[in-house]
Amino acid sequence: MKRIEKQTEFECFCQICGIALYDNEVAGEIRGDYIDYLNRHTGEASIVFCHECWVNVLDKFNGGIEEAVRRRRMLDGR
Repeated sequence: MKRIEKQTEFECFCQICGIALYDNEVAGEIRGDYIDYLNRHTGEASIVFCHECWVNVLDKFNGGIEEAVRRRRMLDGR
């Protein structure tokens, strides 16, 4: 049986929590164009997530606009 070597180099980091990730620890990735409205430019991005942050991102995606409005109303005290 082939021995699996421990990876020693970090490949990237989670763009939410900032932890360095080995390439086999990436739980999710979003690739595509982006628009930076603050600095007024566009580009391409590859945004990677650790497991914990990816689960949180999926939770927000799955809630849809209804859940987003509910969270906003809670934040606003309504």
